[in-house]
Amino acid sequence: MKKCKFCDTDISNLRSNATICGSKECKRAYDKWRKSLKKEDRFCEICGTNINHLAGQRKICESVDCINEQKRRKYASTLKEKSCARCGEIFLATLKQTMCENCRTIRNNSNYQMLEQQIVCKRCGKLIKTTNKVINHKTKDILIGNLCEDCSIISKEELIRKNKWRMIVDNPMWNDDIKYQSLYNAYITKHSTKNCQPLLNFDEYVELVKKNVEFRQNHQPETKEETILRMKTNNPMFNELTKQKVSQTIKTKIRNRELVYKKGIEHHLWKGNRNFNKSVRIALRQWVKECFKKQNFTCQHCGKTHTELHVHHITHLRDIINKIIINNNLDIFKLNEICGTNEYFNIIQQVVDYHNQMNDNEWIVVCPNCHHELDKYYRRKVYDNTEINKNKI
Repeated sequence: MKKCKFCDTDISNLRSNATICGSKECKRAYDKWRKSLKKEDRFCEICGTNINHLAGQRKICESVDCINEQKRRKYASTLKEKSCARCGEIFLATLKQTMCENCRTIRNNSNYQMLEQQIVCKRCGKLIKTTNKVINHKTKDILIGNLCEDCSIISKEELIRKNKWRMIVDNPMWNDDIKYQSLYNAYITKHSTKNCQPLLNFDEYVELVKKNVEFRQNHQPETKEETILRMKTNNPMFNELTKQKVSQTIKTKIRNRELVYKKGIEHHLWKGNRNFNKSVRIALRQWVKECFKKQNFTCQHCGKTHTELHVHHITHLRDIINKIIINNNLDIFKLNEICGTNEYFNIIQQVVDYHNQMNDNEWIVVCPNCHHELDKYYRRKVYDNTEINKNKI
């Protein structure tokens, strides 16, 4: 009989690797015990500073010198002794290098026939730059390139002029008379629905529009820091006195039972505890092993071996559990009330006995892929985690 580490209660109904019961006091005691364990100090491999404050399995500190030294050591570990393909000397090199540094410089500085090529502007013919190129059948003395700096500025200005002229000619809103008339017509239609302010004349409306345009051009938008400051000054909840008053009123309402927080069964999202389902699955482990042995640890659907296996219920496990609970004149709410009693464990034993009396046609041993195809509930439960669904997406 297994016992809890802190309160000595029976925990044989829980999973095999469990050491404590599910009570809050034992969980708190377990957390305190874990925190009291001393961890070994970690030090940087290069400079020897303490790195306990860093997360993960880091072996060096965050300084730039140590990071560069680690990269240098990694590069040095990849180097191996090789013999040069040209002179035969032994040198340290990577996998791709075949020659030493002296032979490489000799090869790069070999006497090729070079030509000074002139790159010229395609608009004005001005010299942009000169380059050295190896003489081929394609090389030329003078090459026509892009525009020079002066010509590029002129071309941009011409494009802007063309686009502006096209917009002015095609768009009627560039004409001030048409623009202000259309805005005034929209203002009249809006004012007809809202009979709250007196109607303005055309000249008065045009002056108002021009003032708004000048204000927008001269007005600078508010920065992020200024908005935060404005919110802090205007919002009363940033004041400590108001915070204290609000907290005191809430506390008094909780004491006087004016404000009640619903918990447990009374909450509208409560769906019952899952302790019963877990304990049933733990009790059925022996039956699952016997099913695997009957089918020689092979999938009945595809014939795979040496893989993870599941037992698929043809009549769902939740339906079997619901039938047994109804036969005992109980429901989920009453089941949670009698948790840990003899009646609770008797119902779990009834579920196990039902499985022991089942025929071989009522269950199938399958691998996860086949289980995914057969059972919609299993597919929905592991939709985001399985590789099968990721490939299908």
